[in-house]
Amino acid sequence: YYTSQDAFLVAEGFTGTITDPADIVQYKIGVQSGTVQDDWVTTELIETGLMPESKLSRYERVDQAALDLQAGRIDVLVADSVPAQALIKQFGGFKIVYEVQLYTGPINIVLPEGDKALRDEVNKIIKQLQDEGFIDQLAVKYFSK
Repeated sequence: YYTSQDAFLVAEGFTGTITDPADIVQYKIGVQSGTVQDDWVTTELIETGLMPESKLSRYERVDQAALDLQAGRIDVLVADSVPAQALIKQFGGFKIVYEVQLYTGPINIVLPEGDKALRDEVNKIIKQLQDEGFIDQLAVKYFSK
């Protein structure tokens, strides 16, 4: 029902090149703890030996990571695209240099098996909320913290 991209956010003065997610191994990286981006960096870069864990900083909130990005303590912030765009508006001085879906698959809702009437009603309501832009508003409100 909701699918988002992952963004690689840098300071406007960033002169590096990121054309593939693995390109970030050469930089100091920041992620919000417990997110899919944290999981991806840990699983795909650290556990595979492509990047030492010492290059990764984890933050309780994405705005804390943005402050370290602004101060130059990290080079790249890997975050969901919606909060990354909100950080650009909130802080200024940032840009997204690369967007990709690190993990595929939308966010889902689990319903009782075989309850077609319930499924159809839920789908109808979700479609209405998508058309009204309400789901995007919720994404900005809750994923940009």
